[in-house]
Amino acid sequence: MKKIQYKRVKSEEVILAHYWLENLPPTTNTVYSKRRGSGKGMFLNAKGKAYKEKVIDFVDKEKLILPENTLLEIQVGYFVVDGAAYQEAQLLKFDVEGRHKVLIDGIIESCNKRCNVDDSWFIKATFTKHIISETIHKGKYMVNMTEVVIKSVKFELESSNENNYY
Repeated sequence: MKKIQYKRVKSEEVILAHYWLENLPPTTNTVYSKRRGSGKGMFLNAKGKAYKEKVIDFVDKEKLILPENTLLEIQVGYFVVDGAAYQEAQLLKFDVEGRHKVLIDGIIESCNKRCNVDDSWFIKATFTKHIISETIHKGKYMVNMTEVVIKSVKFELESSNENNYY
């Protein structure tokens, strides 16, 4: 089987969306429940559905359209306030990678109302935790926030023998 190599074309990245969402997404462990009886499979519970609907409503208002057949990159930043409500141990335990599933599913579901897109088009995802003392956004004092940046990424075939596969 022949492997196809691609080279990223940096100059062709385009920011398609840049969002600031109030609060943090819930963890995957709190939004998915196991099916009773067989014990096989997971489903989105009421808390997960409620959060996903908030994301869908937000993205619907922004009318985001992702171009079809385009590879995408998503960057998610979690801004967590280091205040009286958060002890140092809780901040260190904050799970960065277990919060994005419902967030991305909500974005994709909203976009599917306007275009045919699939979350398999995300070829790169970056999740970052930022511990901050305070933040002000749109004139309001915010506690915890989530930043989402979605970019289109262009690639071209590469003839070199490097081991950088995408």
